[in-house]
Amino acid sequence: MKLSVVHRTVLAYDEDIADTSMEMRLRPRDESGQRCLSYELRVEPRGPVRSYRDAFGNRVEVYNHRAPHRRVVVEARSVVVTAPPAPFRESAISEGERYRLLRFDGPVVDSPALRALAAELAPPGVTATPELLCDLAALVHDRFVYEPNVTNVASTSEDLLSLGRGVCQDFAHLWLGLCRARGVSARYISGYIWNGDDRQEQASHAWGEAFLPGQGWLACDPTNYSPESRGCVGEQHVRVAVGRDYRDVPPTRGVFRGAAHETLSVDVRVRRLAAEEMPEARRA
Repeated sequence: MKLSVVHRTVLAYDEDIADTSMEMRLRPRDESGQRCLSYELRVEPRGPVRSYRDAFGNRVEVYNHRAPHRRVVVEARSVVVTAPPAPFRESAISEGERYRLLRFDGPVVDSPALRALAAELAPPGVTATPELLCDLAALVHDRFVYEPNVTNVASTSEDLLSLGRGVCQDFAHLWLGLCRARGVSARYISGYIWNGDDRQEQASHAWGEAFLPGQGWLACDPTNYSPESRGCVGEQHVRVAVGRDYRDVPPTRGVFRGAAHETLSVDVRVRRLAAEEMPEARRA
């Protein structure tokens, strides 16, 4: 499947600011049946942009602008070819990575309520299987309501357990917590999903991956679980960044000098392209 992604972020301020510094994780990854054919990043006002790879292999672009300004516009355009992902056939992960991805920290909170939920499908100590990971995705999908604007980027898995509703970020964090409670290393994935409607305004998406020894990384999307998909990630998903949780992979994150009030607006458009279509874009 060939997908076009346009991700536009506008940061507006009610008075002048200066010394904006911003990190951006917007370039789709090349891996697991996915290939980024083209990528173009535009930031206004114009300023230097440099890039590096973080500890998880994500492409990070860093922007700086020192002069006074009242608006920052970030637009990333990508064309990606995807295929149904096969499991990452790693025989093992390092002890350091295993520790990082089993640890409860930040938005993935350990609690008696989470432990009780994790034990509903099988007693503690039972070896995890791909079927169990899918069942955990079904549990999150069926037990909680998808509803925007009741949580925020700082919300935790405990907030979702308490409120009973949230968005894909919250569903992914809770699924990670359920995996970790069962002794399964699990990581957070940020990206996009094509929902079948090229005209509809969309948003960034999030799901999770868990490591099973001898089988590799298996991806589950508890937000888009269905009896047919069993929550398995498919070619409609576009992977952008990998981390322990949302804190490692925000699309944009920055600081500025000033006391202005900030207003954020984000518009994401994911469109399926015909095989011969290739929008103009700079190869990155």
